[in-house]
Amino acid sequence: DKGTGIVTSVPADSPDDYAAFMDVKKKADFYKVKPEWTDFELIPLIDVEIDGEKRTMCAEYLCKKLDVQSPKDADKLQIAHDIAYNDGFYKGIMSAGEFKGMKVADAKLACKKSMVDAKEAFTYHEPEKLIRSRSGDVCVIALIDQWYLKYGDDEWKQQVMKHVENTLDTYTPACKKAFVDVLNWLNER
Repeated sequence: DKGTGIVTSVPADSPDDYAAFMDVKKKADFYKVKPEWTDFELIPLIDVEIDGEKRTMCAEYLCKKLDVQSPKDADKLQIAHDIAYNDGFYKGIMSAGEFKGMKVADAKLACKKSMVDAKEAFTYHEPEKLIRSRSGDVCVIALIDQWYLKYGDDEWKQQVMKHVENTLDTYTPACKKAFVDVLNWLNER
């Protein structure tokens, strides 16, 4: 339903992107792509150990190892994807750019901080899927500057406890006890 229109492609480290790149390179006429548009060497970005050796282009290695012939080899690509993304993120080392030599997991955070600090980016949160209320209505989710109850605040808890004990008519002692128990249990939840 929505998107930025921006798609990144990292064929050196993403098996899906590598398979798509090689497919476009082989079938330039079919895709209406000029051959010179794909006539370049891939740029390795991450070194990662796979099968006991350092791989500078893990996507190419995994696609060849699993005999991926095209982007239609979905099962093989899923296996390659899982290995490349998991090992690349947790064991990979950046081999190019400002964060060269850093672990990928650390470089990701450092890159984000650098871009946000330089006002080249901002943090954006979006739900992964359509959100609906219990009544079935589509919800618009927004992260905005808003207030929250501080359940751990002693002054707030004392005011609510006073109201529950002295004013609130719960009709049964068990219900009143449940309110008191929950108030005593609440902290910064």
